[in-house]
Amino acid sequence: MPADLCWLQHRARLTRVFIEDPKLTEKFNEFLTVFLMRDKPCNHGVKDTSLIEVYLDFDDSKIDKTPVRDLPADVVKCFRDVVALFHQVTNRINVEKCMNIRGTQKSLPIAAEEANIIATLGDHQILILAGDTGCGKSTQIPRFNTWDLTN
Repeated sequence: MPADLCWLQHRARLTRVFIEDPKLTEKFNEFLTVFLMRDKPCNHGVKDTSLIEVYLDFDDSKIDKTPVRDLPADVVKCFRDVVALFHQVTNRINVEKCMNIRGTQKSLPIAAEEANIIATLGDHQILILAGDTGCGKSTQIPRFNTWDLTN
């Protein structure tokens, strides 16, 4: 049984206001399923971070809160904190994925030749590159070139 959360009965309406993307709504609802298992009530007015610890805040000034203006401000803020926590968790997962991808990129055989390839591309308009399947030719060369151009 979920905890006594002030926003629970308004969950669908608040979700429509704070999460507009249907794909993100699905992920947010999955997150809420896990969040509700924590079974901790809201602590309005209490300086207690035991319900949620939110380190990431997001700017909700552009969100039209008109559909929920009849709800108490505490309810909207509490739900907003849950949304911020969702974004915090999602961002951490995305960063971990990027770090894993970057680790994989560094382990590709072509990674050892990055400096040589960039230098050759700087000196010549055409570069013919041969390598085994899976060495990173088609995925990493464009990244090398883009990275070099932006630095």
